[in-house]
Amino acid sequence: MSPELPNTSITVIRRVRLRTELKPVSGLVAPDNREVEWLCICHVTDRTGFVAFDFVFLTPFGAGIPGEGFETLRIAKDQARAEIGVQYVEWELCDVQVLDKNGTLHYERALPVPRQTTCSHRG
Repeated sequence: MSPELPNTSITVIRRVRLRTELKPVSGLVAPDNREVEWLCICHVTDRTGFVAFDFVFLTPFGAGIPGEGFETLRIAKDQARAEIGVQYVEWELCDVQVLDKNGTLHYERALPVPRQTTCSHRG
């Protein structure tokens, strides 16, 4: 990914929570590999016409670990299946901008918002 390029857009378009049997992700070289919970596919574009579909692995707190990049979404999903074991039906649709105007990445935005639980206290 190239956030240093002007007018770059990085949008998470797919995400999947990794099943227990897929962790730790083999081949992912990162100090917190065991903490990886999510795999995202980011659609990366810039004003020159550059387009890529990049893997980003997320920890439960939204720290992003960059992975491989691919020419098409189909190739990215095929590689996730072949290399990691993610099935096509497991992907969730997303549309989350993670690069702000200042060039700061906010991968935590791609994490699902915890559902509010209703509590009642009867005394």
